[in-house]
Amino acid sequence: MFSHNLRSTRPVPLPMVPRMRPTTATKTLLIMLCALVAGSACAHTEAIATRDTLFDEGPGRVVLSLQNLSCQSCGAGVVTAVKAVGGVSEAAFDKDTIELGVAFDATQTTPDAILAAGRTSGEKMVLGAGEGSYAAAVEHPAEYDSVVISRGEEVNIAAHLVAGKVTVVDFYADWCGPCRRVAVIMNTIMSERDDVALRKIDIIDWDTPVAQQHMSGIASLPYTIIYDPTGREVRRITGLDIPGLHAAIDEATPTDGGPK
Repeated sequence: MFSHNLRSTRPVPLPMVPRMRPTTATKTLLIMLCALVAGSACAHTEAIATRDTLFDEGPGRVVLSLQNLSCQSCGAGVVTAVKAVGGVSEAAFDKDTIELGVAFDATQTTPDAILAAGRTSGEKMVLGAGEGSYAAAVEHPAEYDSVVISRGEEVNIAAHLVAGKVTVVDFYADWCGPCRRVAVIMNTIMSERDDVALRKIDIIDWDTPVAQQHMSGIASLPYTIIYDPTGREVRRITGLDIPGLHAAIDEATPTDGGPK
């Protein structure tokens, strides 16, 4: 599992890489790295916490809007690809606006060349600010027992446990790709079982009240807590662990003689 714990109040550009044209092998490595990070967990990192002149479009500045991005970690792959362009002096990803701010020497490169380099990461993007987006959230059909109980605000989890059902409490965020995989798995489980309830908590970001309340010391998303039908906590899972999630739900499921 990838797990970082970097807190910052200023833009934190990633390290520079040698000026070179991305090779096919480099492109493939970037795509694989992004997929690997997205496939395990969204770590507690902040590529950039506040906006500065890097995101003000003008001479020697360009903003790329990343579209349908799988996760915030994938933005790092785009930064790496862009920094490989000769003439690019600085680049940083803003996970809130889903944009890349780039400083460059106009005598050495152009916005179109920077855009083309960014696309070698395998991500979709356009020139200009205001058009960034993450991949669409996974919808839960109305007939499933699924409720979002918090969008950043504090919440009393115990008040939302469903008596008589296994309750899965799922902490997630729109920028977390592995969280969408948990949602897909939960849809499959709830399609087969009506004794499983899903209660979702959108943390929005790591510094929201609900994250501070329930995720102290937790370094990654997704984060799930599984309760049995009596409200007893059975297991906590940090990161994407599909076999572990299935096993925890099975463990929380009562047998004829009572809870396991």
